[in-house]
Amino acid sequence: MISEDALDLWAAPRRTPPGGQPYYSDLAIELCLTLDMVFKQPLRQTQGLMRSIVTLLGVAIAVPDFSNLSRRRRCHEVDLLGDPQL
Repeated sequence: MISEDALDLWAAPRRTPPGGQPYYSDLAIELCLTLDMVFKQPLRQTQGLMRSIVTLLGVAIAVPDFSNLSRRRRCHEVDLLGDPQL
């Protein structure tokens, strides 16, 4: 069972500056990008993996699509255990 607090962190908070509002939180994007790095797979497959995980958990949340992950990858640096070779 996943707590409601954890599910609330999946959606991005509203921003006050003008412009588009992000749909997914930084946490959601970083989780997907971490899975991308761990399994060394393309973003489309990472999207499918996340959808499968969400389905298995029985949670009703949307999964970031590969184009969202690709765009926001530039803003997020995921470092696995500080290993520069990854």
